[in-house]
Parts: sequence; C-alpha cells; structure tokens
Amino acid sequence: GEEELSVSLQVSVPAEELADALGGQVAAVLLGCQIVLHALWTLAGAGIAKTVAGTVWEKYLMWTLAALTVASVLFVLFGGGT
Repeated sequence: GEEELSVSLQVSVPAEELADALGGQVAAVLLGCQIVLHALWTLAGAGIAKTVAGTVWEKYLMWTLAALTVASVLFVLFGGGT
C-alpha cells in the first residue's frame, strides 16, 4: 500500500514584520472594495430614489432613513453593543 508522508513547517515571524509586509496589500484590497461597493451602493440608492420619487412611499422612505440614522447615532453615542 501507499504510505502518507506529512510534513509540517512552522515559521515564526514577528508581528511588526508581518504588518509591514502585508499592510500595503490589505490597504489596497480594502480600497478596491470600497471603490467598487461605494459605486454599487450609490447606483442602488439612485435607483430606489428614482422609483419612489413623487409617490406616497417617498415620505415613508425618508422618515425610515432618518430614523435609522438617528438610531445608529444614539446607539454609538450611548455605548450600544458593549
């Protein structure tokens, strides 16, 4: 029969060196994600705004968004989730 050979290699790298090596790559990936997702978010918002503009739902959408904004600010200010 065949035998399995398992080799394990552990390399210890100081955290500062790892951060220096990967920091720029992580930042670049996050920037790319932000650029793409922000564009999609604004396009979706424009589509929703165009859909509800001039309808009775426009008022409800605006009040809902305002309430979510106030709720999230209060949540952060008063230590929600801690």
